[in-house]
Amino acid sequence: VQYLTQVQIKSESEVEALEKRNTEDENIKMEHASAKSPLSTKKEPSAEEHQPYIRKEKKMGRNEPCWCDSGKKFKQCHGKLT
Repeated sequence: VQYLTQVQIKSESEVEALEKRNTEDENIKMEHASAKSPLSTKKEPSAEEHQPYIRKEKKMGRNEPCWCDSGKKFKQCHGKLT
């Protein structure tokens, strides 16, 4: 009943006007102000920009004994997934 009370019946001319407006809206081209063309020449990334992360100490494995000396494996102690 709620949907039936909110229905608005429109004439054919109103429907055609809405469809025409919707097709005009689809032709709008939006572009960010600072966007560059994908066809422009791309600069090569320098080696300074993309350096891999290097750990200072060895990564703790899940099956290694836990660092807290509990006698359990790391995955059952401090590395337990909740």
